[in-house]
Amino acid sequence: MSINFKFVKKDPHDSFSSWNNRPWAGWDPLAEPEEVWEYNRGVWRLGDDARDEKIATFSYGGKIVLVAAITGIEEVGPEFYKNGKRRRALQGYVLHPGHPVHDELHGSQVRKGRREFNYHDTSHLDHLISDPELYTGKIIDHEAEVDSQGRIVNPELRKKIEDAAQIRLENHYRAQGWEVDDVRHDGPFDAIAKKGDEVRYLEAKGTQSKGSTVIVTNGEVNHAREHPGECVIGILSGLRFTDEGEIDDQDATFVVREWNPRDEDLQAIDYRWDSTSTPGI
Repeated sequence: MSINFKFVKKDPHDSFSSWNNRPWAGWDPLAEPEEVWEYNRGVWRLGDDARDEKIATFSYGGKIVLVAAITGIEEVGPEFYKNGKRRRALQGYVLHPGHPVHDELHGSQVRKGRREFNYHDTSHLDHLISDPELYTGKIIDHEAEVDSQGRIVNPELRKKIEDAAQIRLENHYRAQGWEVDDVRHDGPFDAIAKKGDEVRYLEAKGTQSKGSTVIVTNGEVNHAREHPGECVIGILSGLRFTDEGEIDDQDATFVVREWNPRDEDLQAIDYRWDSTSTPGI
């Protein structure tokens, strides 16, 4: 079985009072799939039976637009209950093109209804969901050298890489006398540094690759272009994991560069096409 959640249009949230400090929820076709998942995996009125499900789909306008594997259910706390009803959040990871579960379900039609989610019989696909160490589009070999930033789906490992880059960049600026605030959940940059009248918007990127290219979002690019001369990007590359799953940054390289993205420096890695814009044949 799978659970299909019905998306509403992107809705801004107050990140200081919303669950998981999310700045928005709902469907944003321009956001990264992992970002959409993180901001929409809660808060739902899930019963104990949801713990047995392995697949989550999210639909918008009656069509599935995101597919994920479920690894668990977490409590969100009574402050996020609604009308006294307990709410929970999913744990898991996004399935990308190339994974058979994604390829079968993504883009398919689902029945419309008034409920926020419905169960569907996808038992024939359950055996294809493996452990969260498996990257669902490209296998990441922790010992291999790669030229572009690999995406790790396991949320714990991914967070450790992100945190390592964030800490290194913040400490770099604090050592130079800047006051630094972590605001990664509030907008399209990770931290803001101030020294007198000067302001710098900090973007942190961590990767196991050489760091010659990193993945940036549309929001990050737009913000940098709106604040020329005030944005920097710190890249912590060559990260590895120990056998215990901890970050090993002994051989990592850290660089800070001006974050002034030019068209010629950006490479398209994905397109989103509205298939309803073209008549069928």
